Amino acid sequence: MDVKRLVVSEPDDARRRLMPGVPAPLIGLARSHSLCQALEIALAQAGVGVDYDGLMAFSGLALRTPEWPGDPEPSREDYATALEAVDDALGGALRVQGLGGGAVDASEAMEAVVAAIDAKRPAVAFGWGSVKDEWSVIAGYDENAGTVVGHCRLSEPRDGYESWPAAFDMLVTIEAEVRIDIERTLVGVIRQGHLGWDETGRVRYRRWIEAVREATECPEMAHERAVQLLYDSRSAAALFFEGVAEGDDSVCGAWLDHAAGLLAELVEMIEGRGGPPFSDAALASLAEDDGRARWAQRLERMAGIEDDVARALRRSLTAEYPPGDEDGF
Repeated sequence: MDVKRLVVSEPDDARRRLMPGVPAPLIGLARSHSLCQALEIALAQAGVGVDYDGLMAFSGLALRTPEWPGDPEPSREDYATALEAVDDALGGALRVQGLGGGAVDASEAMEAVVAAIDAKRPAVAFGWGSVKDEWSVIAGYDENAGTVVGHCRLSEPRDGYESWPAAFDMLVTIEAEVRIDIERTLVGVIRQGHLGWDETGRVRYRRWIEAVREATECPEMAHERAVQLLYDSRSAAALFFEGVAEGDDSVCGAWLDHAAGLLAELVEMIEGRGGPPFSDAALASLAEDDGRARWAQRLERMAGIEDDVARALRRSLTAEYPPGDEDGF
């Protein structure tokens, strides 16, 4: 009698991998822009120390003005521009799929995730998982099932990962060593900041002020999201420029320190509007004619400060003297 051993196909563990302990991007950590929060997590896990404020500045989101009335969230085009700027700041270390619009090819996405996770570098993704309108962190893959695992943006920490097909609108992987030329990058941040104010920021403030003045009832919740995003952006900008100026006794450093002070003043004005975004106090104030009038006046003063910030940023690149009384500051 011929005896044959039964051949059993066992799971191929080489086709699945998981990075343990990767934290989730969380709501309520003073990080309202999920792209920069997810990138901060992925870079930290890859051993690269670029913090949230730096990523906000590099991306241009720190000095972006949310659009309201309308959708205050960054658009897909905004995200594409932001990622190109971050990639440039990091020395071309990123690979971004989906910049041209449309879904990322699933097989190319899986290949990129496998390479990233095998190199112990999480990826970040948009349009994936249970919260598709925020950025997620990808921490593993299972090629056998055609899925990837990770965290969407959550309200509270958790140990387990979500598992979904490798379907993304945008996918960002860290492909090379990060190299930051801080002087060149800083010039780009400064120029992007003051040009953004001239091209879109000033107009968006004007529309915002007019809409608040014309409102006959409390604005919809998108207004509070706009306030939240503005607060988060300018806080990051203030901290970034303050950090850059610290210990820099040059004329440029003096102007950046001045810009940081103006931004801190702007943040204080947002804090003093009557309550945090979405709070009962803030909504109650906006429900009254007098409250909306006061908020419109505060926005007017904030726009004036934003104008001074843009002026300080321009001067930081060209002025031969530090800020003083002769400048009207």
